[in-house]
Amino acid sequence: MPPAAVLHCRTCGCTLFPSDFLHQPVRLMDASLRFHHSAACAPPRLLAAAAARLARTRPHDAHAALWPHDEPPLLFASRHGLLPLLRLLLSALAGVPHAAACLDALGRSGGTALHLAANRGDVPVAAALLAARASPLVRSVDDVAAGTPGGRLPLHAAAAAGSAGCAAALLGAARQAAAAQLCALDLDEQLAANVAWHAGHAALARALAAAAAAAAAAAAAAAAAAGGGGGGGAAVVGGGDGGGEGVREALAAVPAGGECSGEEARAQRQLCWLGVRERERWRLHVRGEPAMHRVHILRGEWSKAECTRLLRQLLACAAHDGWHTARHRHYATTDLPLWREAEAAAWVRARVGKAILPRMLAAFGLTSHRLALRESFLVRYDAAGQAALPPHRDSTLLSCNFLLNEDTEFDGGGTYFATPVQLEEHRKGAVSPADAEEAVQTAGMGTEGGGGPGYVAQTVRSSQGDCVFHCGQVLHGGALVTRGTRLVLVCFIDALDVE
Repeated sequence: MPPAAVLHCRTCGCTLFPSDFLHQPVRLMDASLRFHHSAACAPPRLLAAAAARLARTRPHDAHAALWPHDEPPLLFASRHGLLPLLRLLLSALAGVPHAAACLDALGRSGGTALHLAANRGDVPVAAALLAARASPLVRSVDDVAAGTPGGRLPLHAAAAAGSAGCAAALLGAARQAAAAQLCALDLDEQLAANVAWHAGHAALARALAAAAAAAAAAAAAAAAAAGGGGGGGAAVVGGGDGGGEGVREALAAVPAGGECSGEEARAQRQLCWLGVRERERWRLHVRGEPAMHRVHILRGEWSKAECTRLLRQLLACAAHDGWHTARHRHYATTDLPLWREAEAAAWVRARVGKAILPRMLAAFGLTSHRLALRESFLVRYDAAGQAALPPHRDSTLLSCNFLLNEDTEFDGGGTYFATPVQLEEHRKGAVSPADAEEAVQTAGMGTEGGGGPGYVAQTVRSSQGDCVFHCGQVLHGGALVTRGTRLVLVCFIDALDVE
């Protein structure tokens, strides 16, 4: 074979053969080549190296490790069943002040590392997490993509997988937590027993139902002995679970014999999907909320030196890994996910978490929520390539972006808002109405659609280091770049209910 036909992956070192002996493309290897050329083979190896380094140095900030797909390393290791890597990461967390937050962090599918292990039926990984004091009582949030209801404990995940081993490990981890797990209802009023039943695991469903009934009866007896009356088990159920009556109704749905029919299982899946979609619709509903129709600019949030350094790191990563053009199903951009460059991603997570998220909470009045950075990526708008992005709504409630290169390097560009919004300017932490004429180009749509005085459809243009943040559910897009290249860092922000 000619030497030119042999390649070596720069990330993992394996041998790649892009063509056969007749110099024709090896079509079956195309996917493999794309996998390696995108450096998707990197996370386990790089994570292992980072974990070993963390285990040696035991820093107080484990966020410096690579976060594949913007997900904490523990979740990545648990999702893929990488037990040796998981143990390295857990050893690095021993004695770290924020270890509990790392152990119980929610990932992109709405659950913790323990949820993921239970969902895979991976008893060794679940046992390792429990031994490190991961909590079996953390509730998930709705997974809209999968149609899985939120409010579930890891025991629900084990029940869905039919893993009696994981269920036993979870219930045996802490006696005082067993009753709470057994009697916990998810957002669709389902116990772990119901989840197991509808997933076709009848024996496990009946075992969990019997244990839940016993736990509820014991709680009712304890409440009666203490003079609390016949609460029916509410003491073992978390707030908002419907109390003992909800538990009894859920238990009644698990028959003493037989199995769940295919028709019943399909109907339950459809109900779950509808419930998740409806909650998502209301979660992202912003009509009638004036604060959500304001766009904010943080002037000079990052210095020119910080922007230049960050951009240099990301462009070097893009030169190695390549730009992505189809990461998002709808309204794809030419972009680079920030997690590919661990140092840059850690810096952005820290700066956004410390300086931007608190200001977003204040600006939008989200006092009953906490904000979380779901995803960050560098977007390239180029007059010779993808020059704009059509109007769209994001998958998260909030969004922010930072211009990283000089605004003299391109013409046009900016964030276009197709519905009336009001522009406000932040300086040194203050939020005040701004005379922002230099930052705004009226888009010729006037105030059609309402919004009142001061509300216009417009394109907001920023300078290097400025941060623009807004509600992602307000229709917006990337304005056309007519010359040069515009490089902007975009962050998607989730607003999570505070339990």
